[in-house]
Amino acid sequence: MEIDISHLAAIAISAVVTWMVKPYFTQKAQNLATKADIGEITNAQHTIIEKLRAETDLRFVVAPERFKAHQEAHTLWNKVLANVHDGVNLSGAIREGFEWWLKNSLYLDERPRAAFRDAIMAAHRHKSILEANQTSNTESSNAEVQKKLGGINGG
Repeated sequence: MEIDISHLAAIAISAVVTWMVKPYFTQKAQNLATKADIGEITNAQHTIIEKLRAETDLRFVVAPERFKAHQEAHTLWNKVLANVHDGVNLSGAIREGFEWWLKNSLYLDERPRAAFRDAIMAAHRHKSILEANQTSNTESSNAEVQKKLGGINGG
């Protein structure tokens, strides 16, 4: 089997072209893949930006309601606190505070929402706590009550 020069030249040219063209097409394929990735990343970025923009817009729209809710919570808690030793008025203030909390708690931030709920519940249990303290009259139970009340009042 004889190989002529033209066949050898064709094989050599084919090898050189393959050697030179393969990196080009490999890089071209990588660039296309990168281009596709950039498109996906850009779409994801736009989605995230739109979500953040919507949340920010909602906060600005709801801001007056949130401020009003925090002020009302403060006012209602002071009303409960002012009537803490008046059983009749305390019950009404607790009921009013709880009903308000059910309607408005979503406008409060997480900490004030939980603190208001806990304070209303503590005020509801206040009379029974005092009665339990009068019968036991121990310093440890008094300290425990003071600790709980201090947490409600921010102390």
